[in-house]
Amino acid sequence: MLRRAHRRGILMSASRTATPATGPLWMELTGFPGLEGWRAGFTTRRAGGELSGVLPLLGWEGLPVVRLAQRHGSRVVNILSLEEASRPLQEADGLTTACRGLVLTVASADCVPLVLFDPDRPAGAVIHAGWRGTRSRIARGGVEALRRSFGCRPEGLRAMIGPAIGHCCYRVGREVVEAFLSAGFSPDVVLREDGDGAFLDLPEANRRDLVDSGLDPSRIHSVGLCTRCLAGLFPSYRRDGSGTGRILTFLGSSPHS
Repeated sequence: MLRRAHRRGILMSASRTATPATGPLWMELTGFPGLEGWRAGFTTRRAGGELSGVLPLLGWEGLPVVRLAQRHGSRVVNILSLEEASRPLQEADGLTTACRGLVLTVASADCVPLVLFDPDRPAGAVIHAGWRGTRSRIARGGVEALRRSFGCRPEGLRAMIGPAIGHCCYRVGREVVEAFLSAGFSPDVVLREDGDGAFLDLPEANRRDLVDSGLDPSRIHSVGLCTRCLAGLFPSYRRDGSGTGRILTFLGSSPHS
């Protein structure tokens, strides 16, 4: 799923000994058939929560970058034209588009970033899924937004689950466990439960939600990288506190690619 596309940019795999000074600026997906002309990936700590150093290396210098005022909710915004890409920040946690010549982004620092892509349209989405958004099934909301706005069939979509806090590190309180169970999630996304709480598998909860939304499980790919474990590569709110940086997950294309 990951390849070296530029000596300053992308590694074949993550190294647990990488540091912000020596690691890659970004990692890029190559496993989506039909992604030709579009590119998707995510930045690392070295990028400093900015795309300014990455865009020229992707050939995207000067393209509009669409960001959100994220609220840990389930709202997904459709970008239907290049003019809409320059409007003020909207409060939402997901973006969709079929427009070429722009870059969609969401920010995260333990929450789950998702990329959805339909090679037949083409059209795609980026989604920020924290535990509240996951519980509210924002992944399903992204699938529905692509279906409604661009005619995408769920079974034709491909999905990437980006770097996020893993079940190895994501300890939550009893109230979060109850919130997931009451929302209909399978009990086996909750691991090592005890009297004080449990460890939650947030990437797996989103994978299940995508499957329940009609995606073919073989078309859902997870990078399997824990943000809290990989201190040299990724920022982590749980590890570093509120002052940590952000991963930017992106999907975009050049105007005439």
